[in-house]
Amino acid sequence: MAERTEPGHELETTLMLNTAQAVVGTAYALWSPDDGFDRLLDITRDCFARASNGFA
Repeated sequence: MAERTEPGHELETTLMLNTAQAVVGTAYALWSPDDGFDRLLDITRDCFARASNGFA
């Protein structure tokens, strides 16, 4: 990603990447394989929605 990031946009790019990693990691931690893959996607979408709204 660093090679594709325009100078001056490092903060936004790094924050976006770290947020995506946190979202996927959180969703995976809360998911059980017994719930099926669709449930993992639902949790992931919910996490992304919450992250996009901020933590106010």
